[in-house]
Amino acid sequence: MKFSILRPAAVALLLVTSLAACGGTAGSTGSQGAAGLSGGAGDGAGGDAGQCGKTERTITHALGTTTVTGDPSRVVVTEFSFADGASLLGVRPVGVADDSDRNRIIQPIRERLGDYTSLGLRKSPSLPVIASLRPDLIIIDAKRNADVYPQLSAMAPTIALTSQEGDLAANIAAMRVLGQALNRCAEMEKAVTGLQDKLASIKTRIDGLPAKPKALFAVAADKTFSAHNGAAFVPSVLSAIGLEPALPADQSQPQADMGLETLVATAPEAMFIANYTPQNPITAWRANKLFAGIPAVASNRLFSVDPDVWARNRGVTAAEMVAEQAADLLLNAK
Repeated sequence: MKFSILRPAAVALLLVTSLAACGGTAGSTGSQGAAGLSGGAGDGAGGDAGQCGKTERTITHALGTTTVTGDPSRVVVTEFSFADGASLLGVRPVGVADDSDRNRIIQPIRERLGDYTSLGLRKSPSLPVIASLRPDLIIIDAKRNADVYPQLSAMAPTIALTSQEGDLAANIAAMRVLGQALNRCAEMEKAVTGLQDKLASIKTRIDGLPAKPKALFAVAADKTFSAHNGAAFVPSVLSAIGLEPALPADQSQPQADMGLETLVATAPEAMFIANYTPQNPITAWRANKLFAGIPAVASNRLFSVDPDVWARNRGVTAAEMVAEQAADLLLNAK
């Protein structure tokens, strides 16, 4: 059995700012199929593209509406995908929740961010540190940070967007709302269009495979193997390049722990595993005949992937990198 390892490469997304306005509505938190980007009315993360360009903008988001004035410059974000989106537009957040480890932010985003103040953990960012930064806009995860929304809203205009539990469409919807809040809708729409073009190009690359495998993405930690279904971010990115998820979408539970017997019954034809720890369930399963019989294992399509790129980061840059790496691994599999 071959166990391939791919390190992330820097991905540059060129932004052209000639579009006059932000196109389309922001989108749904639900799965949008293979394209995964078109969007539609959703759970409050949609917003109104007509707000773009106004000095005072009423931004509709997952936890209500927030008024943002002018072009925010002292921006604080509690998720890597929001840091990605802001930096793609030329805005460098003054504060980023980075789990107290700058290296968890993938390299292209780190390079765009430059210096910032760490807010600590993404799930529990430091409120005193945020207050000390005197932000004029705060962007938080709609579910993970919902409990501190009132406190943050008292400090500065605060917008709650989907990241952790959203698929590709939901994350792109969040990026479009972020573009409205930052008053840079045209630039964000160009970034989304660039992602669409990139995914279409990658899909063309793997269309030549004799049979595109049903793919499973999972995160392996110390004692857990958490499989992501079609409602999660990475499987929806893989779907956008033509790889059917081995687990169908389940909006109520985008990811769940899985044992060996269930994995065998799922019978994925390709597996992308983000290993959080060197010793995890895969370590023990590799000696089991049942594991060896899984189609992905038997065909040498069991791949180890970088957990920062595939599991911790989402948004435009991570989607590009996941798609590119998945294509490279499949095309180079022997």
